[in-house]
Amino acid sequence: MTKQFVLDTNTAIAIMNGDAQIDRFLEGVLSVSFLPSSVLGELYYGAEKSGCVQENLKRVGEFAARRIILHCDQDTARHYGSIFAKLRKKRTTCATK
Repeated sequence: MTKQFVLDTNTAIAIMNGDAQIDRFLEGVLSVSFLPSSVLGELYYGAEKSGCVQENLKRVGEFAARRIILHCDQDTARHYGSIFAKLRKKRTTCATK
């Protein structure tokens, strides 16, 4: 059975760093990983500010090459911006109420 996953930044980093818990979860499962372009941007940002820029840029590129990149359109980006602005005004996140 194929399972599909959309990766967030923390999970992507955990996979790139060989997190044993993620490896156990994915073990024996044929899966397809989707990587939102915003998450990919965060990974590249982290690589650029790291102490090993070229090495980490290469790691991110190789990681991304094995994923399906999800691009967003203008309507999605505008909706994201609106939600983010409202949350910032409330000084909260989606995880808290």
